[in-house]
Amino acid sequence: MRAIVITGVVVLCSCASEVSPAELGPSLPVATLTCPAEARVGEPFVVDGTASRDLDGPFADVRLRVLPGDQELAELSGTFTSAASGIATAALVVTDGDGNVAEARCRLLVRGAGDGPTDPTDPTDPTDPSDPTAPGQPIDLNGDFALVAYDRPELQGAALDPARQCAAAPTISMVHLEQTGDQVSMTVRSCVMTLPTVQVWLAGLQVSTVPDAVVDAMPVLGPITWQLERAETGAAFAPPAAALAAAQVLGASLASPSEALPTDAMDERVTDDDNNGEPGVSIESTFGPQNVIVRRVVRALAGTVVSSDEIDGAAEGSYRVDSDSSLLSPFAFLVPTGAGLPSTFGMVRADGGNGALDLRGADGALDCGDLRGATADLQARVPAPALPADCPSF
Repeated sequence: MRAIVITGVVVLCSCASEVSPAELGPSLPVATLTCPAEARVGEPFVVDGTASRDLDGPFADVRLRVLPGDQELAELSGTFTSAASGIATAALVVTDGDGNVAEARCRLLVRGAGDGPTDPTDPTDPTDPSDPTAPGQPIDLNGDFALVAYDRPELQGAALDPARQCAAAPTISMVHLEQTGDQVSMTVRSCVMTLPTVQVWLAGLQVSTVPDAVVDAMPVLGPITWQLERAETGAAFAPPAAALAAAQVLGASLASPSEALPTDAMDERVTDDDNNGEPGVSIESTFGPQNVIVRRVVRALAGTVVSSDEIDGAAEGSYRVDSDSSLLSPFAFLVPTGAGLPSTFGMVRADGGNGALDLRGADGALDCGDLRGATADLQARVPAPALPADCPSF
């Protein structure tokens, strides 16, 4: 979604190639994992994992590990035994035939062989029952959260210098959660979208921004409703992949979410979604405003409930987005192509509930303006994932 100029020709770098109907479904792996709340030293316990199917056949690799102890199985689920008390972490990593990776994690308390119930006065007890992040604690997710996620496009094209470039472009969204028992409903509203800086032949670095009016026009995702495996810390937070994959389109009204994007400003499908009097939506680039059409598809959003105030998506593959775009110009054919690499996210409560972070303004309600004003703080709380060592970034 990057506007660049080569010898006076404007080109838009997209973050994905054309999206086919099959690609709009949950084609990338999504993993979930369930741990028991507690186990005892020397006694077997079961860790149960699931993963979406690889559309091209069996998964190329499946690894289920429990740490400490370096126990590993090539299965989605398995039985393990811990040799020491403390907090154990289980991790499930699945890789499909195309090299796409998904990871899920959960934690459990391992008690000593003779330990009784948790004693808050026992200094040798590895957990504090008042700690809201301890495994197995009840959760209440009702409220408003800030979602910090990183689009991780891998761009390729002759217009780029070098021809392959990568980036981690942060996005910030306001997430409203409603929880009743094990059922959760989620609504996601985009607040901040950033575009990667790229280097272009003859034109040097190309910097572009997405105006607030464009972000505000992004369709709301949800509400999406699903059942948690359990309403406790350590549970998987995994909205249905099929619901997440509903395409969000800006600047055009398409008969099908997978049809080719318009490249002509006179195309009857083009709409002025940012209400600035120009066709499509207008992004700001080093070389001035460019009118574009944008389509985004969330491929993966699955993490672990750390507490009532935090969802952890720091495992690579917890988040993934593909987006494609078109330039309303005769030179749209020059747009480089690419795809979103497996990435990460984090969600933190931002409505002040439970004494957590409070970003609400004077009106007492959380909105996108509040999150925009806290962009630096939110990105510091949820750092960007590392980029491939062999892929240049700018």
